[in-house]
Amino acid sequence: MKFFYSNMCSHCEDMKPVVEKLELEGLQIEKIDIDKASKEQLKELDKSCGGVPYFTNGGRKICGATDIGKLKELAKD
Repeated sequence: MKFFYSNMCSHCEDMKPVVEKLELEGLQIEKIDIDKASKEQLKELDKSCGGVPYFTNGGRKICGATDIGKLKELAKD
């Protein structure tokens, strides 16, 4: 699963403890800071939500802040 975020985004900051909890449970999450992201990574964001926080896994996505249960569902293959 990928987590697009910005350190200047309050909603992203709210999601960081949730992401950390999922990582402690063994979920692999690629964290992508959009302020430091490559052009290719930003293209993936632009074709989807266009903003952060944004979570994606395969073809599924969640735009905006969400709860841990929905992220666990997204993480399922």
